[in-house]
This record gives sequence, structure tokens and C-alpha cells, in this order.
Amino acid sequence: MEALAVLCAALLHASWNGMLKHSSNQTRSLVLNRAVAASVGLLFIFFLPPLSPAAWPYLLAASAIHLVYFFSLLGAYRYGDFSQVYPVSRGLAPIFILALGLVFGFDTMLAQEIVGVILVSIGILLLVRKGFVNNTKPLAYALLTAICITGYSVSSGLGVRISQNYLVYIAYLEFISGCLFVFSALLTQGDKLQWQTLSAKSASIDFAAGLMALGGFGVALWAMSTIPIPTVAALRETSVIFAIFIAWFVLKEPLAKGRLIAALVVFSGIVCIFLT
Repeated sequence: MEALAVLCAALLHASWNGMLKHSSNQTRSLVLNRAVAASVGLLFIFFLPPLSPAAWPYLLAASAIHLVYFFSLLGAYRYGDFSQVYPVSRGLAPIFILALGLVFGFDTMLAQEIVGVILVSIGILLLVRKGFVNNTKPLAYALLTAICITGYSVSSGLGVRISQNYLVYIAYLEFISGCLFVFSALLTQGDKLQWQTLSAKSASIDFAAGLMALGGFGVALWAMSTIPIPTVAALRETSVIFAIFIAWFVLKEPLAKGRLIAALVVFSGIVCIFLT
């Protein structure tokens, strides 16, 4: 049940990221995206019980990491193709999370799950070799994004378990992290947002993307409360496959043979994990 839900969340994640990459003003789109998520989070806070005090350190850490993540994501999309930076940033995170899990022992992994994560890693290395030979800037942003994904996934996964109520945790997380990004973007890049050019169509797309982001991560947190965090992280990377074809069909980016092979290797690793 959890695995199937995470697969659906992966499609939502790839979809809203594709919307962001396709936006004519990515920073403004992400501001609206996060404003929607923060507003929904605040609405839920009014009707839910308070967050457990023990979960607050994890929540604050995840919120701070999310702030860095959103800016690094914008940098990755500014300098790299969607089908190039998205698979790397999303695909490396399970490797990092697995390493942390093995070192600190917050989750027990089956041998087949570890093999699946290693296959994901091989696929990502193929993407790096093929896609960043002559352009290292998007790689740097993609790596930073992967590190941020690792940080907020582990902190949120542990935090949601301690809170024992994933709805409460996700509501507070979306509200705090959303407000942090919105206010930071308005203060540092307010002159670049160009609100006067915002159309009703663009606003509706950004609104939908915000709901997709909220729903996708909410499902992932729910799954992390019951199954290993590295497993959830790896299953979410089926979004890599969705991203490849979104880039091809929607964004009209070329579907290079190397990227397709790498994506299939990533997918084989995810299937291995799914069959445990």
C-alpha cells in the first residue's frame, strides 16, 4: 500500500518540477507554489493538535534545509536541462540516505533493498558521465540539491515518527518552510519576480503545482512513518523515469540514448526495491 502510494507521489513530484522548469519566471512560480503549500499547512494547523515538542528540532532542521534546497533547485534548473539535473539531484539522494542509515542505524535494510539502491547509483553515474562533461555548474547545483534532499528526508522521516502524526508534522513543515522561502525570495529577488506579467493561466499552473508538491511530499512522509526512509526515497525516484519523458514530450528536450539507458538502470533498481 505504502509503496504504491509513493509511486503515485513520484508522478506528482516529477509533474510539478516539470511545471517549474517550464515556467517563464521560475522564482516567481516557486514563490506561488510555496505560498499555496504554506497556506494549506496553516489551515490544517488550526484544526489539528499541537506538534509534539520532541519533533520540533527535526522540524526546524528540515525547514532550514528546505530553504537551501529551493534556491539550489532554482539554480539547477537555471543552468541545466530538466532531464539532466532532475535525475541526478533526485537519484543521488537515496545513496546518501542509505549511507546515513547504515552508519547511524535508524533503519534496517534488506540485502535486496541495498542492491536496488546501488543500481540506482549506477544509473545516476551514467547520467553524470554523459550529461556534465563540458558543463559542471548544473552538476554542482544538482549535487547540492541531492544533499539537501538527503538532509530534509532524514530529518523529516525521523521527525514524523517521533511526532506520531504525519498530518500534524507535514502541516507545520509546509507552513514554516514555505514562509521561509517566500519571505527570503521576496527580500532577495523581489525585483525579478515581475508580478505585473503574471497571467491567470500561469497563476493557476503554479497553484496546481503547489498542491502537487504538498500532496507528493505528504504521501512520502506518511510512508516514512512505517517503512525505511531509504526505501521511500528510492521509490520516489521513479519520478526520474517520469521526468525523462516529461522533458521529452512536454519540454521538447532531446531524449539522448545515454540518458534513456541510465534511466532504465535507475528504474531496475527501483523495481528491485519494490519487490522486497
